[in-house]
Amino acid sequence: MKFEEWNISDAQLVRYADDFVVMTKTKDSALFMLKMIRGALKDVGLKLKDSKTRLVNMQNRYRDFDSHFNFLGFKFHLRAFKDNPKRFWIARQPSEKARKNLTTKLKEALLPNLSWKEAHDKAKQIWVGWCEYFRYSNANRVFYGQVKTVKRQLAKYLKRKYRRQRRPVPWRTLRNWLKNLTQGIRPIRVINDLVRQKNNSKTLFDL
Repeated sequence: MKFEEWNISDAQLVRYADDFVVMTKTKDSALFMLKMIRGALKDVGLKLKDSKTRLVNMQNRYRDFDSHFNFLGFKFHLRAFKDNPKRFWIARQPSEKARKNLTTKLKEALLPNLSWKEAHDKAKQIWVGWCEYFRYSNANRVFYGQVKTVKRQLAKYLKRKYRRQRRPVPWRTLRNWLKNLTQGIRPIRVINDLVRQKNNSKTLFDL
């Protein structure tokens, strides 16, 4: 993934394709950047999508329930330090939409006509790819939760394959089969050192 970064005065823009975030130190700077970007887009016949354009204040003393935003599948939000619950750092995890997309992708891929090996390989490929993308984060807990999603979809695959027939396979047998089918599917270790920002105090302008 290749990012583009611009620095203008106290504002910084990070862009990938047509999705970007502008970070500023003050609300006035954020409003100025918004006006400037809207003007520049208008000159070329484009405009921002209002439903995806919002001001987000990520400063410690102004933290509230709106102190978060999504960017490229990640959810960025403030998390309190364990030793000082009044101070926060910016954490990132897979967004709720990204988690739902994982479930959808697994459901669409695990068709009942697949063999056990094909189903296992497809599930593991999707899971590992998802984890590799989101491993640069603070998502250990999320990964442990989502591995259950993979196993749940494999259980549904067995149900569709063996329960919808004239002589359904007993549930007890399916549960034993599921243990074999889910072998090797586990969370991977996250890499969070690069995203931990203990002293960050910027206002983020999500566009």
